[in-house]
Amino acid sequence: MSRATTRLVCLGLAVLAAGTLTGCGPLADFDGVASLPLPGRVGVGKDSYTVTVHLARADAMSDNAPARVNDVIVGTVTALRVEQGHAVATVHLPRSVVLPANATATIGQSSLLGSKHLELAAPTAEAPSGRLTDGSVIPLSHTSQLPPVEQVLSALSLLLNGGGIAQIKTITTELDRALSGHQQSWRSALDQLTLFTTTLDSQRADINAALDGLNRLSGNLARDNTTLSNALRDIDPGLKVLTDRRPDLTQALVALGHFGDLATQVVHRSHDDLIANLAEVRPTLQALADAGKHLPDSLAVAASPPFSLNTIPLVFRGDYANLYATFDLSLGTLNKGLLAGTPLQSIPLGPSGGPIGVVPGVAGQRTNPLVAPVLTGSGSGDASKPTDDTPLPIPNLLGGG
Repeated sequence: MSRATTRLVCLGLAVLAAGTLTGCGPLADFDGVASLPLPGRVGVGKDSYTVTVHLARADAMSDNAPARVNDVIVGTVTALRVEQGHAVATVHLPRSVVLPANATATIGQSSLLGSKHLELAAPTAEAPSGRLTDGSVIPLSHTSQLPPVEQVLSALSLLLNGGGIAQIKTITTELDRALSGHQQSWRSALDQLTLFTTTLDSQRADINAALDGLNRLSGNLARDNTTLSNALRDIDPGLKVLTDRRPDLTQALVALGHFGDLATQVVHRSHDDLIANLAEVRPTLQALADAGKHLPDSLAVAASPPFSLNTIPLVFRGDYANLYATFDLSLGTLNKGLLAGTPLQSIPLGPSGGPIGVVPGVAGQRTNPLVAPVLTGSGSGDASKPTDDTPLPIPNLLGGG
């Protein structure tokens, strides 16, 4: 070592000792060799800005740790401190590094035995916004830490030693033995399972609706809990009565069963007769159906002579009505209308042409032969021809001459 180098080392040690003893100057914050500024640090010059990063943990990270973007060292962690139970890192970055204001920070490890570093990146769970500037803060919600190597090795050791790796061969052997010779059955089972899950997925809306309805039902039952309790308490006397009447109810049900058997036998025996009766009734019902509304209209007229029920409001406008009627009671009219359509229509009631009780023609102009004096014929007149004085025979009012 040259004399000049020895002199510089001694001078540096003296300054370091003086700063340590006096507690002032740039060495007052000395916290081990790692806290000393190292030559060749990135992003600590005049053309840089400072970002504060809040970390839940900062295991094995120290000052002068590199800050990387896309695996490229772009800055330096210049300070670490504890604040409200978590670590806070101060990071210097050159102004040429452009990151969004909602950037994320992750503590990673360069290699298996490498040092820790801070990885900065744009967010993936949300859209980038803004830009990091001097004094920006990356909160705890945007920071994380990759699993350390010792934790990975510990989990791997647990898996290899007591995690069931040794039983993989046994599992595969038994599984192959269970599937051997039953491939078609397993394929069918898998197809059925696929169909079941597909159908279940297609009815997801109905299942959700049913669950919602069940939820509403349970809510209503919970609200009516008191009413249901009272109903269950009050139903006990009714159940006791039913229990006491159980023999009578049983007998009634047995009798009802016998009645059902008899009714079945009646239906079976009268099946053909019932079908025949229905077939015979069909023409009558068909005629009634063909009559349509004419039948009720005729009943309205028949039930209210001499006026129809439908015309009474048009005839009677006041409290009374005058009726003028002419009755034709002549034998000819009665002979045509009274017995028309009957077997007696061919038998005349009497000579037509006059009212009942009056003998028409010349016979009606003569005196009553029952009370007229008896007259005798005279002269040479023809006794076979009646004269004006010859009494006439009694007329037959029922049609005789």
